[in-house]
Amino acid sequence: MRKVLVFNTRGQSFLGIEGTRVTVDGWCDCFEVGKHVELMAFTELKDKNNVEFFESDIGWDDHEEVYGKFILRKGNSYTNGEA
Repeated sequence: MRKVLVFNTRGQSFLGIEGTRVTVDGWCDCFEVGKHVELMAFTELKDKNNVEFFESDIGWDDHEEVYGKFILRKGNSYTNGEA
């Protein structure tokens, strides 16, 4: 099971207090998923303060020395270096 955040693209806000965390194929609070809701998957990465990174979060890439958006592809996490 993968942890995700639920983001309302119309209202530009996370659903619920501090983002509604749901587990795919698990129990969660009910909400209607439509074209204005984006699920952001947990990348399995954390920063030095133990804060979790989710897909589409913006972070600093020390290797490339740029800010980038976190992307999940085939189970791997990386930044695109374009944000």
